[in-house]
Amino acid sequence: MKKVNGYIISDSGSISVIIDGDSHTVAVDHVNCDSIVIALKNNDVNKLLKLMDLATAIKKASDGKVSVSNGSVWYDGKEVINALTDRILRFIDEELPFEPMVEFLDNLMKNPSRTAIKELYLFLESNKMPITEDGYLLAYRRVDNNYNSFHPNPDGTHNSNKIGDVVSMERNEVDDVRDHLCSEGLHFCSLYYIPKYYGGSGRVMIVKINPADVVSIPSDYGNAKGRTCRYEVIAEHTNPEQKYEEYSESAVVTADGSEIDMSKSDWRDEDGYECCEICGDALLGGEIDICDMCQSEHDLEEQELREEQELLAQEERDLREEAKQSFGSKIKEAFTKRTGKTGKYAVRDSKGRFTKKD
Repeated sequence: MKKVNGYIISDSGSISVIIDGDSHTVAVDHVNCDSIVIALKNNDVNKLLKLMDLATAIKKASDGKVSVSNGSVWYDGKEVINALTDRILRFIDEELPFEPMVEFLDNLMKNPSRTAIKELYLFLESNKMPITEDGYLLAYRRVDNNYNSFHPNPDGTHNSNKIGDVVSMERNEVDDVRDHLCSEGLHFCSLYYIPKYYGGSGRVMIVKINPADVVSIPSDYGNAKGRTCRYEVIAEHTNPEQKYEEYSESAVVTADGSEIDMSKSDWRDEDGYECCEICGDALLGGEIDICDMCQSEHDLEEQELREEQELLAQEERDLREEAKQSFGSKIKEAFTKRTGKTGKYAVRDSKGRFTKKD
């Protein structure tokens, strides 16, 4: 059994540790630096080795396609930015199968639009949506009670959205301008946006989308909706008591959207290892108290609350203005009744008497 012969933590935070005579150095910017310190204190050598050798584990699991260098994740020599990096590291830390993420990256890099790739990162960062085994994204779409799209096609027909239907359109007909908030394309959204989708009417369907087919993520509602040129309908949200609950709590689902029964990491609930206060998942490097996914959801809820408060404030201002105008009309009516003159003379002088308007 391996044992720690000794270790030292420098003033800068870097760690030097000797295990069975082999020396290891952990930089302060290592994604698991905090967890490594805890593992050292708990003398958990197996966990310590796993946390320190994360880069090797990622490279091996991805057949060399994904690597970790200088605190960044790279795919075929191209750096993967924050949102997807966090998901990759979360997959490794929670001992989830890594292949779906490799498939997802393969599909994503086939997207012909660099802009669409960057925007899809924003959608992933803001919304906790499952990824299928074959590297597709699951999202939501609202349709009418007959399973038809609300918005008609140019020829007046409506797309059928029954389970098993595949809906597509020419990619160049989908609006790729992010700041065009409501425009041409096949729409999908996250759980957050569903109650706002056509006023909450109709049915909620689960759609499967190839990241290569995503065209744009509109900039409103915290990147909670998108436009694509193709999707497949795989399920319906039918439980009325959980109408807006997550379709799946799993980070990975099967190709047809079914949940995968897999155990979580056996260390995420151990005493001493920090977990997210909301979802209970293990925190990654740089996360404090709450994981990035839950923080994003919290920020979206706060944004929605601010918008509702502003709407209420505007309604109150409108009511005050309406009351003011109503009071003025009553004064004019009283003046006309008293003097027989038209309401346009109905103003008061400095002593409160009715007088002619200048």
